[in-house]
Amino acid sequence: MKTAFCSLKEAIINITSLYIPDPEHPFKIFGDVSEQRNALGGALMQQDPCVGWLRPVAFALRTLMKEERNYPIREKELLAAIFLLKHWYPYVSETTTVWTDYESLKTLDLTAASYAEARGRVRRWMSFLQELGVKLKYLPGTKNTLANALSQHPLSERAYAAMGYEICLQTSSSLLLDKDFLQKVRDGYRKDKFFHDALFFLSPRAKGQKREEPPPFLRFQLSHMEMRDGLFYYKNRLVIPMKKLQRNLIFECHDVPGAGHLAIEKTYLRLIEDFYWPNMFSSVAAYIPRCDACLQNKQANQKPFGLLQPLPIPARPYDSVSIDFIYALPRVHFQGEWVDSVLTVVDRLSKRSH
Repeated sequence: MKTAFCSLKEAIINITSLYIPDPEHPFKIFGDVSEQRNALGGALMQQDPCVGWLRPVAFALRTLMKEERNYPIREKELLAAIFLLKHWYPYVSETTTVWTDYESLKTLDLTAASYAEARGRVRRWMSFLQELGVKLKYLPGTKNTLANALSQHPLSERAYAAMGYEICLQTSSSLLLDKDFLQKVRDGYRKDKFFHDALFFLSPRAKGQKREEPPPFLRFQLSHMEMRDGLFYYKNRLVIPMKKLQRNLIFECHDVPGAGHLAIEKTYLRLIEDFYWPNMFSSVAAYIPRCDACLQNKQANQKPFGLLQPLPIPARPYDSVSIDFIYALPRVHFQGEWVDSVLTVVDRLSKRSH
């Protein structure tokens, strides 16, 4: 136990572990560019007062874009400094120092005369450096080993995307079905008209009996269905009968805290990975617009509504009338027919109704 504690303590204070940034102390940025690898990288570091040496706060690296590879080496080194300063902009202040192993950058003149002579991107970069007020300093390549190592091992955008996809897969949630729910699914097959017929044709006893072919609307579905342990599977997806069970599944994939109240298409894509029922997308599309949490919390994705425009006051009676139906009244016999609705007409000026 003591050995494990000591190992953990040593790992926490180790120079390779990330240091929690302290805004009260200055930051140092170490950057470098690799022409062989066409990449740039750097580290944001801060001195740990407890041990007295620099500790890494964050790392950053990327490959050079096609047009950036044609820049002169001086501009590439300056590009690395600009990239790192923008990347860690919230940490940057006038006390920040940028260290680079290209010696000519330490003589970069940010005076008005030099700024007037600069052109294009260099002029924009100089303006950015003037705004921040940071210092550029020279550090020999033999001592700038950390930034050099980062620039030698870049990750392409495709590699970053692949890594992010793997991380998403690891943190994705799955829906676990208990035995009670599966039993409700089995019982639901007998109560649902569509699956009751399918159950007859797919059950083991029905397969041994001589019977006419299933109707055309059922034949296609049955060609992709199989029965395992009393449960229907459509292309290896569990078939869910009855609207009540279907709504329960939509609730689990949309309303629970871990589901995130996703939109119609994303909720549907989540469901079709493991489940199936006829008109599945329509069921999801009908459920989600009625979700109370979504209606109360999600922002509208349409233009703001205009102000209400009242109707003009009529100049004389019956110049303008309002007409509407009143439904669901007690049924009465009127002119030889049974009716349960009335048509109302209201004069908007006198408010007289008929």
